[in-house]
Amino acid sequence: MRTRTVIMVMAGVLLVDFVAVIVALIWIRPPRPVVQSRPFGMAPLMDVVVENVVEAPPVAAPPSFVNSRVNWAQVALPTDGSYVPRRFQASGRCGPIAEGTRLMLVVDSGRGVFSPKMPPLNVQDGQWTGNVAEYGAPVGGQFSLCVFAVTEEAVGNIAEWQERGRQTGSYPPFRGAVPGGVELARIKLRVGGN
Repeated sequence: MRTRTVIMVMAGVLLVDFVAVIVALIWIRPPRPVVQSRPFGMAPLMDVVVENVVEAPPVAAPPSFVNSRVNWAQVALPTDGSYVPRRFQASGRCGPIAEGTRLMLVVDSGRGVFSPKMPPLNVQDGQWTGNVAEYGAPVGGQFSLCVFAVTEEAVGNIAEWQERGRQTGSYPPFRGAVPGGVELARIKLRVGGN
């Protein structure tokens, strides 16, 4: 074999090994710390690592109230990919809502950590509106705004969670899922200034 061919084969083997090491490092990388969302009126002083994340129970299948022909939602404003202030109003359209369920806005930080936004959405004639406050992402940071269909029982549990947060000043997000809820729509947004 020529020297040039041997060098090229060795370079190819080293490249394959390098890619394998990078893939392995990405695969076993530890999860990032969870950043806590701050309630209305609380200035973002610094990001706080949350130790007590609320674990959602495992969900093997969507709750029985979900029917894709009946439960659907779309986000009209803000538009996907836009920059938003820390507090903003969202609106959109939806289909008929199954009895015993409500629509609710939920922020997904991108790491499977969900922060429901109270109160549930106001729905009239297939149109919904709601308010969002997002203090968990840094300025310029990305998050997903989701519309969830949740059971009335879940709304009650989330209201209790929010009241505990008001009393303690700690709003640990839900990890993995919103108990009693199913995602119907999602858009990606970025935090602008203010």
